[in-house]
Order: sequence, then structure tokens, then C-alpha cells
Amino acid sequence: MNYQCSNKIHLQTEMNLLHKNYSFVRTGNYEGIFTNYRNAYLQLPVIIQYKFIQKHKWQFFAETGFFVSYWVDGRINGVIPNVFDSYYTVDGAGVITNYLRFTSYYQKYQFTHLKDNRFEWGALAGITSMYQLTNKYSFFANARFYQSFLSQQKKYSVNQVMQYNQTFVISLGCMLHLHAKI
Repeated sequence: MNYQCSNKIHLQTEMNLLHKNYSFVRTGNYEGIFTNYRNAYLQLPVIIQYKFIQKHKWQFFAETGFFVSYWVDGRINGVIPNVFDSYYTVDGAGVITNYLRFTSYYQKYQFTHLKDNRFEWGALAGITSMYQLTNKYSFFANARFYQSFLSQQKKYSVNQVMQYNQTFVISLGCMLHLHAKI
């Protein structure tokens, strides 16, 4: 939804489904071990847009605002060493070398009210380019940075490092103008 407050200022809100994913990949002696976290958030931003360029059918906006999110789903997958599935070799000099095999895993993240903050809020900043195709349709491309002010985790242990999402999103889309001027 986009409301034009003046020729230069617009107020916009939208409903987004964002994936905020991250990975840990081990190197060196632990090469081959990794963990992927895939998190889905339902997000509602409220955006103030300032139109700083308008040329023919092109418009460019600087954006700022805030957002609220809800952590809908989480998945974890990766590869870990399996200490119960090891083997060894003995060379000609009698030196024994132990080897571990890797095991893959994939699981749904189990939320707990004691540790997880499923709600998130913060600030956003970005830029949008829009091309007015017709009175009814526009195409847009935007890049936004979202900074959370609330940690993903509640404080549940001593010396805990709090984790704040920092998300950069690039999106492309088409906007339908329901109240287009004819």
C-alpha cells in the first residue's frame, strides 16, 4: 500500500516473507563440517519515501522507516563428525591413524519460550527505483537494509552474546495502482 502525502513524500507499507539465513563453515582440520540456518520471518515495514529524482517515467526514492517481524519457521542442516562411525589405518611403520566419517543432518528448529524472541523490531533504510509503465502498473527495484533492535535470543545465560539480525534485501516487483488517475 502506497499513500502519496505530497509530490515528494510517500508513505508505504507492505507484507513481506523474508528468509534470514546464515552459515558456519569449518576449515583446516575440520574442513567439510558446516551448519546452515534457514529462518523465515513475516515482516511488516512502515516506510517514508522521499522522491529525489523524477525523469519522464522514472522515479527514485530514498527510504527510511521501521519494521516489525515474527519468526515463523527455522530449519537447520549440516554435516558433523560421527564419533560412532570411525576407522583407522596402520602404515608400514606401525603408526595408527584414526579417521571419522561425517554424518548429514536436517531438522526443524524447535522454538522455546525460554530462549527465543520470535518478535523483532528495528529500523530500515533503502533506495527504490520505479518505472511507471501505464497508469495502472509500475515496475520497481529496491535495496534495503534492516537493523533489528531486539535480539533473536532472550538472556538465559551468563556472558551470553546477544544476536541482532542485520539484513540486506534486494527486491524486484510490479505494483498495481488500484486508484490510478485516468
